Amino acid sequence: MRFLTRFIKSQTGMTMTEMVVGGGIAAIAALGAASLLGGMSGGSKTAEMVIEKTQFASSLGVYLNTKFGCTDLQNSVTGTFTTTDQEMSLKEWKYRGISPWEKDQIFSDKYKKDLYLKSFTGKFVSLDATLPSVTMSYKPDGGGPEVTEKLTKTMLKVRAVVILNEREYPHEFNLPVMITAAKQIRFCGDNKTIAETCGSLGGKYDTTTEECKLKETCQVQGSFKVLTCSPLVSPLPYCDTSRGDNTNNQVTGLQTCPPPSVQISTGGENWTIQKDCGKKCTMDVNNSLRYVTCMYCPPE
Repeated sequence: MRFLTRFIKSQTGMTMTEMVVGGGIAAIAALGAASLLGGMSGGSKTAEMVIEKTQFASSLGVYLNTKFGCTDLQNSVTGTFTTTDQEMSLKEWKYRGISPWEKDQIFSDKYKKDLYLKSFTGKFVSLDATLPSVTMSYKPDGGGPEVTEKLTKTMLKVRAVVILNEREYPHEFNLPVMITAAKQIRFCGDNKTIAETCGSLGGKYDTTTEECKLKETCQVQGSFKVLTCSPLVSPLPYCDTSRGDNTNNQVTGLQTCPPPSVQISTGGENWTIQKDCGKKCTMDVNNSLRYVTCMYCPPE
């Protein structure tokens, strides 16, 4: 009987040691579960912010290439752009209902300083005197007398640095622009391409309607393409011909225009590729493809 009593006592209840060990295991399990749920919640928020950052960059790129974005750019800095980065403020762009967009702007109260625009700058890539130019006639936006002026073609680099969870994510946009002698932007992005083509064809561009009025008597006397790349390192083929190659004028058989026609640029592309230049060596090769049309417009 004494043995049976001792056996029953040993099988009922829990000792203090067992309770302490059991409680510790439960606490560790609860802490692990809470940490897992917290990590899942934090990961979901980070994923949302990554998507938001990507959509912001995509929307900004589209906006800068529109006529309205071009106008907004012209008024985004005090004075004019230079070859040094200047802080910008897009006053008309209402992304997510927020305006203006400038440095230190948060994306929403939900993310606060976990996602914000650290800096927003722009500068001309070059203002060299050798940059190509074209004399154009156009009607100013909103009406007014026709203007004829010489415009220089260059690039405007816009840089938006976004902070996401204390980490920097820079987004850069190279925007083709046409500027006046006073460095004022006249045309940019898609608007610039249309205006330049119109001017090259001897037409008059209306900035309000975005229409081009051409002379009816002009004649096209052939066209050709010119592909160049730099740096030129022989004998390796560094030029990228995947988007086009040099072609001759069908009229002259050369990359020339027959007189009295004039050589005008009707567009082109610029891009950079990486080439292998040897063991542990890569280099950036800048490619430029230009479309040239030979145009003759008899005097009126």
